[in-house]
Amino acid sequence: MLQAHGATCKGKLTGSFGDANGTSFYPGKNLGALGDGGAITTNDETLARKIRLLRNYGSEKKYYNEVIGFNMRLDEMQAAFLSVKLKYLPEWTRQRQQIAPMRRLGLQKAIFQLPKN
Repeated sequence: MLQAHGATCKGKLTGSFGDANGTSFYPGKNLGALGDGGAITTNDETLARKIRLLRNYGSEKKYYNEVIGFNMRLDEMQAAFLSVKLKYLPEWTRQRQQIAPMRRLGLQKAIFQLPKN
């Protein structure tokens, strides 16, 4: 998965189009949590209900499981950490865009200096 948090495609934010979107908050991402984490977004209420059901042991009510599900909820600590970091995302993105040409040039120089077999 690319580090596309905050990016747009044809004027729409990534994660805002299609039937559903999976977003990773792995620590190495540009919007990363302290540990593993992710989210799914959708505008389809039927699909959203199924996703909520699956992420919570297959249950909407305690001790009643409609389907076999999983414990896939983002814990409060990860959510709080991401909430704070989200405010800085536009500035961090701007900084990355600013240094991207230098990184690209550095990579190009490194590639041309590789020994040829």
